[in-house]
Amino acid sequence: MAVLGAPGDGIRSFCWSNPEHRERFRKLVAFNAGIFDELIFDDLFMYNCRCDLCQRARGNRSWTEFRLAIMKEVGENLVVKNARSVNPKINLIFKPPNWYEQYQFSGYNLEAQPKVFDMIYAGTETRDTVNTVQHLQPYQSYGLMRYFEHIKPGKFGGGWVDPGQRQTLNRFAEQLEDTLFARPKEITIWSWGGLLESIPQSNGPAKVTSILGAVAGDAYEKLDSFLSKLGQPYGVASYKPYHSSGEMYLTTTSG
Repeated sequence: MAVLGAPGDGIRSFCWSNPEHRERFRKLVAFNAGIFDELIFDDLFMYNCRCDLCQRARGNRSWTEFRLAIMKEVGENLVVKNARSVNPKINLIFKPPNWYEQYQFSGYNLEAQPKVFDMIYAGTETRDTVNTVQHLQPYQSYGLMRYFEHIKPGKFGGGWVDPGQRQTLNRFAEQLEDTLFARPKEITIWSWGGLLESIPQSNGPAKVTSILGAVAGDAYEKLDSFLSKLGQPYGVASYKPYHSSGEMYLTTTSG
């Protein structure tokens, strides 16, 4: 098997140029489609491998052009056609992270993939810029929701939040609040295990030690008192071409 990624890559995707990786992924999708009626493809459904196989397959294309084309094909064949051959009723959800200006660089194809998936979902996480590795603006948790609603009208599921890398509890609550301000159909907190961290007790039951559930509950309770009065969320209309990049901290929204 070819070496996956390159030294220093950190998070590494499947190598979509490698037949063994593709077959492994195909089997995983088919296996899960045989069990579940809904699958969501989370943040790491991307392409950042730069091994020799990828170098040769890329040819004269830029990495962005190459990755966008490959992930379009992967979505159409290894996900949608593959899953439906096992379970024709399955609901397939494409969920990119909150990487607004950088989607295309890792193959997230917001032009092609939402057309073949049944639904899309938005990662609305933000990050503490001092204590974590990402610098994601808090307002993106709101603005990204508006952007995605216009990419696939009527088939946008909601926002996905996580407490990422143990950032402050205030920032965790802020992500939930900013996402809810955009009035999503639903909101998902990842992961369930993070909400249930516990210490085994000598008398049997474990004591839950995570306070993330309490923080989320407090945020929800406060917003429930006035969310119904917010009306229709909107923003300043602007133009955001697919696969474009140029302004890291400008979030495109529209009424």
